[in-house]
Formats: sequence, C-alpha cells, structure tokens
Amino acid sequence: TIDIDRAGSTCSGRNTDYAAILDAITAARGGGRDDLRGVGVAVLGAGGTGRTAAAALAAAGARVTVYNRTLHRAEALAEELSTEGHPVLAAPMTALSDAPAEVYVNTTSVGMSPNVDASPFDGMGPPIGPGSIVFDTVYNPPETKLLRQARAAGAKTIGGIEMFVRQAAAQFEGWTKLTAPHDVMRAGVTERLKA
Repeated sequence: TIDIDRAGSTCSGRNTDYAAILDAITAARGGGRDDLRGVGVAVLGAGGTGRTAAAALAAAGARVTVYNRTLHRAEALAEELSTEGHPVLAAPMTALSDAPAEVYVNTTSVGMSPNVDASPFDGMGPPIGPGSIVFDTVYNPPETKLLRQARAAGAKTIGGIEMFVRQAAAQFEGWTKLTAPHDVMRAGVTERLKA
C-alpha cells in the first residue's frame, strides 16, 4: 500500500499482484509468508508481473533468481531489488535447467492463448519433482503446457486463475469492505474462459 498526501488529501494505492502471488504460493506450500525465508525461487521473466513476483518473494526472504531471455533486463531488475545481505540474482533463460529452486514462477506470456503448445520448460526443463511448486501466471488457457509438464514430473502446480481470483478478491474487498466471494469469482472466470 502506498499513501500520498497532497494538499491535505490522501490518495492510497495497492498492488494486488504482490499479495496474490505470495498467498497463492504459501497456500500451495501449506505455510505462511515467514516460511518463504530461504526458499529458492526462480522467477521467469523480468516484465511487470516478474518485477512484482521478484519483489514480493525477495521481501519475504526467499532466495530469488530472475531468469530472462534478455539477460541485461534480469540483471537490472536483480540489482534494483537486491538489498544488503539479501541479493537477488539474475540468469539467462538458457540457465533454467540448472535452477537451484523449489518454486518456479512463470511470468512470461509463453504458453498463453493462442500459442498453447509452448512452455518455458521446452528444451531446458529444470530438475522439478515432488518437492517442487510450479506457478504459471498465464490464465488463458487455464491448463497450460507448463502446468501439464510440471504435474507429470510430480510437482505441485498453481494456475494463473488462482492469482487472477486473489487479485480480484483483494480489489473487491478494498473497494467494498465486504468479504469477497472467492468461489463465485473462480467459477465466473473459469466459465468465461471456457466460452
């Protein structure tokens, strides 16, 4: 949340992606945000959602590495988010197969409709298995090739709809001060994507 006071009026803004990312991952891991401390996380992509994911996870104490096709973008983001004693690292996407991570967060558009036969793991899949979590922020299609690959390897998966619903719920609650109907929202977006 950011509050700005101008001429006696206060404006407030919230990034709902930040909490949605953290809460989706902690729910899948079965713990709280404090349990992310020291967990290796590979963030794929250095765009807007990648920036938010890397910032949120680094602030929670995770060991974050940003992987991107354009290395200098990953390096710039890593430098911006690094703090003393808690660096954020950068690597080219081609190094993903050696990622020292438990959690993988895809924030790229790879696999998004209409290019549903693509995955960031194609040709260079990392060593994922039953102890891994793969979070694909792509929500169209709801079941991406990346999620199918991860599930086949025994990893836990989080689809983009989970983040989408958590964002919408936070926005709804921020505006209305009422409890958001998560199940109704999830059903609505799932039905809409089927159409």
